[in-house]
Amino acid sequence: MILFTNNNIGTLLGVGERAAEALKKAEAIGYTGSEYYATLGLYHEHMLTLDQSHRDPAEENYRRAIELNPNNVSAYIWLATLLVQGTDPPQGERALELLEQALSLDPLNRVANGNMQVGLMRAQRSEGVEANLKRLIDLDPDYQTYKTLLTGYYFSGGRLLEGAEML
Repeated sequence: MILFTNNNIGTLLGVGERAAEALKKAEAIGYTGSEYYATLGLYHEHMLTLDQSHRDPAEENYRRAIELNPNNVSAYIWLATLLVQGTDPPQGERALELLEQALSLDPLNRVANGNMQVGLMRAQRSEGVEANLKRLIDLDPDYQTYKTLLTGYYFSGGRLLEGAEML
C-alpha cells in the first residue's frame, strides 16, 4: 500500500488485494500483535479511496494496536492522519494529541514531526508553528527542511529580517 501511495506502483485495487492476502496470511499464522493491527488499520485507511466503509475498521484497528502496545508510534501517527481526513468536522485537536503521544515516544520521528507541523498550521496556531519549528531545529539541526520551513514561515508573515537571518 505504501509503495502505491509513495511511488504509484500498480493500481490501488491490485495493491489492496495483495495487502489483504498478506494480512490474511499473517493472521493465519497467529501474527496478530500490535503491528498487525496497525497495518490492518493502514490497509483500511488506504482503501477509503475506493470505499468509505473502510473508515470505521481503520480507526478500530489503530485503536486496537495502541491498546496492545501503547508504545506503537506508527499507530498513533496513522490514527492521527485518519482523524483529520474525511471526518466532519475534522478531529484536529485529537490528532494533535495523538501526535504529541507519538513524539513523546520518538521525538526525532520525522513523519510525526511533519504531521505535527501541518496540524499546527491547519489549526492556525501561529505561536505553535514557530515554537515547533524552533524545537525541531534544536532536536535535529542537520535536517535542513526544518530551517527552510521556518525561513518560509518568517517570510510569509512579513518577518523579513528574521527570515533573512535564517539564510
